[in-house]
Amino acid sequence: MLGVAGGLCSVLFVKLLLAMRKGFMTLPKSSAWLQPVAGGLAVGVIGWFVPEILGVGYDLIDRVLLGNTSLKVLVVMVILKIVATATCYSSGNAGGIFSDRVCSSVQWSAAL
Repeated sequence: MLGVAGGLCSVLFVKLLLAMRKGFMTLPKSSAWLQPVAGGLAVGVIGWFVPEILGVGYDLIDRVLLGNTSLKVLVVMVILKIVATATCYSSGNAGGIFSDRVCSSVQWSAAL
């Protein structure tokens, strides 16, 4: 069950990332400098309301492993972390995917 859920979560992330990147690539070349700004602004707005999604998520992983997070929060955080990472990466911002995926995987595993 965990493997199937993790696979579905991975497919969701990749499909969202590719669709968002395709959307950014269809914008005019003259807006290339503005694309990372738009992605950063979108992630910043999400982070304003849910600051836990910003950064690599090690503090969130600690809370999950200690059992200090409810199921509802876990599911919401997985979804928001996927959206924020895909938005940031597809808009051309610098940053990694690895630790964000580890954070989402820990949350998803704990939710199941």
